[in-house]
This record gives sequence, C-alpha cells and structure tokens, in this order.
Amino acid sequence: MAIANQANLAIAYSGAGVTSLTRSFTIGGSERYLLVGVLDVSGDSATSCTYGGVAMTQLAKINALTSRYIYVYGLANPTTGTNDIVYTRGSTTSVCGFGATNLSGATQTTSPIDTSATVNGTGGVATVSLTTTVDNCGVIVFGSGDANFAASTNLTEIAADAAFDLALLCRSTTFPKTPAGAQTYEMTTSTGNNGIIGVAIAPYVAATNTGSFFLVM
Repeated sequence: MAIANQANLAIAYSGAGVTSLTRSFTIGGSERYLLVGVLDVSGDSATSCTYGGVAMTQLAKINALTSRYIYVYGLANPTTGTNDIVYTRGSTTSVCGFGATNLSGATQTTSPIDTSATVNGTGGVATVSLTTTVDNCGVIVFGSGDANFAASTNLTEIAADAAFDLALLCRSTTFPKTPAGAQTYEMTTSTGNNGIIGVAIAPYVAATNTGSFFLVM
C-alpha cells in the first residue's frame, strides 16, 4: 500500500489567556498516522496533545523566534471518524494554534519515524534537509517565523495559517518521496527569524508469508 496524504486540517488559533485549544478532525483510511503541527507564541509551554483522548508523542520542537515555539506531535493508528485534537499548555501570555495531517499507508509495526530534522534561519529562504533511509516515505514539513511563509523548493502547501500567514504545514512535492536519500526542502519568508521541522514517515509494508508446506505420503 502506498503512503498517501489522506486528510488535512487548516491551521487556526486560540485567543490569548487560554490553557488549551480543542478542534475536531475527521480521518479515515487504513494504516493511519496522524501528525499535528503546533505554534505557541507563549514560549516553550507545551503540556500535551491528544487525539480522541489518546496521548500523542512529541516528535520534535524548535524555538522559531523569541517566545515562539513550534512542535510536531505524532500518533500511529488514530481512531477513525471525527474526534477532538486537544493541545494544552502551561503559559497563556499569547495565542496558540495548530494544523494537522493524516497519512494512510504508514507503517504500524515498527517506529513510523524514518527520519526527522529541525533548523533555524533568518529571512529569505528557510531550508531543512532530510535523509530518508527507505523508499516511499511520507515527508511532512512544518515551519513558522515572524513574516509570511510560502512553500518553495520541493514542498507543496497542505495546511495554511489563514489568519496571519506565519505558519505553514507542507508535504514533499514528490509524495511519497522516492528513492530514499538526502533532499532539501525550502520555504520562503521575507524577513526575521524562523524555525522548521521536517519528519519522514515510513510506508506500510505487508508481511511476507513465510509459512511451511508439508507433503504427506
């Protein structure tokens, strides 16, 4: 089964002064893997992220600028249908927000994360490099800064920040990414500090039948 970008949730924000943000997301497909990209302008204050009441794993975080942190959370085999994503935090000095993407055809039996990377930049082109180890990975990149972000080289936008245009969730333009190996992914931004997180999710591979056969005489 080929890995596929099954459903996306656009980035939206809370108001300041709240300890959590809850949004519903409808997903389906088989061999699922859910990724949530969070932007929190209150500093490194993340407490948890859940989907349907199940805790997600924080895969990576980076300080994009000053008190602005971005995180990526993941969950293998999330429940199908419509359920709530709930992000909670310890500081409430400013807004927080998140977007999400659900992949189908992702591995479930081993660690779904083939590789990940974080990088900081300043203005112009923001670039993250990933070296995948298996063919047909699903590459997802999340970035934020203090100026408008746009998908550029080897990236296609899948979930935008319509309110401020300061955060962006993308997939690799060649999706799934094959052959395996090193690749750079770029976003453009006019000015200011930024941060990017890239994650490659390994594809599902069906088990090989290794049963024995006996001839009875």
